[in-house]
Amino acid sequence: MDFKFEGIVGENGYVVIQGEISGTTRDELSEYLQVVMTAIKGKSIKNVYVDIAGVDYVDSIGIALLLQFQREIKENKAQLCLIKAVPSVKKVFNMLNLGTVFNFYENEGA
Repeated sequence: MDFKFEGIVGENGYVVIQGEISGTTRDELSEYLQVVMTAIKGKSIKNVYVDIAGVDYVDSIGIALLLQFQREIKENKAQLCLIKAVPSVKKVFNMLNLGTVFNFYENEGA
């Protein structure tokens, strides 16, 4: 599992997640997402782009973490944008009827 908060550019925050978003990585991912929230809280952020091109597996626990992160982002008056999702990962979201709950984009700024 690899995480990287690439920082804030203008009104956008950039995050990269690689590996799994799952129960196996729950604790590590949860800590990481809290670091991201601390970095953006109180700033004029409109979008938080999360590059998940390197995510090859997601399960319901991982999705629950992303839902919580999305709620926190919305509380900060911003939106969470998942970018570059591979088809197999996007399929999991769609199977759980969450394909429209999350904002999926091919690239940031789309």
